[in-house]
Amino acid sequence: MPCESNWRNADAYSYPKKLGSAAFAWEFLRRNSAYQATYQSTVANPEMSERVAEQWGLQFMVDPSLPWDRACVIWLPHLNPTTVVVISAPDEFTEARSIGELTPAFSRGTANGEHWLLGQSDDRLPVALIAGANANRPAAVVIPLDDNFPMRAEATRCLFAAVAGSAPGRMPDALTVQQRRRLGLILRCLDGRLAGCSYRTIAEVLFGCAFDGADWKSHDQRGRTIRLCRRGINLMNGEYLNLVRYPRQFRG
Repeated sequence: MPCESNWRNADAYSYPKKLGSAAFAWEFLRRNSAYQATYQSTVANPEMSERVAEQWGLQFMVDPSLPWDRACVIWLPHLNPTTVVVISAPDEFTEARSIGELTPAFSRGTANGEHWLLGQSDDRLPVALIAGANANRPAAVVIPLDDNFPMRAEATRCLFAAVAGSAPGRMPDALTVQQRRRLGLILRCLDGRLAGCSYRTIAEVLFGCAFDGADWKSHDQRGRTIRLCRRGINLMNGEYLNLVRYPRQFRG
């Protein structure tokens, strides 16, 4: 992938400063060679795309060549606490509003409902209309009483603000500046490894130091670089889902 050839260029990694946890998850997943091969096998078969996407935590397969700001990634609603799950309001709730006047930046129907992305590429709100919900009919929202209730409630507040004609505000994002910086460094280390570079070469590029053989074996940066690279491999190979499900619990 193109990201592997750019790993030596620090300027190419300024974008992680903007990323939320779900966007980081996509950046790690799209580097996974097994995911890339699976996507290619489903390009001509949309139904198969939905079936196999679940194993990756996705509603449907997404082209791995697309970076976070161009990819319309829909994570499974039960995995992503920023997804607002919309159903039809009970008939008794006569003052419930519809969401039909909103214009999604992306919309796609699947076997289990219609999925929207509202807003701009760096601050998109996922909305899932399930159980036959019609965007033009009075709506209600399902918020499970799980550990991510506060984030789900904040995402719902953003949707309500948009429906009421107010600025929805930024999406709830549990990542700190330090966590974004750490994840950006992990991503760059991963790209170095995917490009076939040694730990030593990666450390010299990232930390601006030159190591001779004896110094390298005992240097603190050797252990640090190995840990960062291994963390990147783990995130690419499945732990990216923890960034989607439990963003507040991320530990680099």
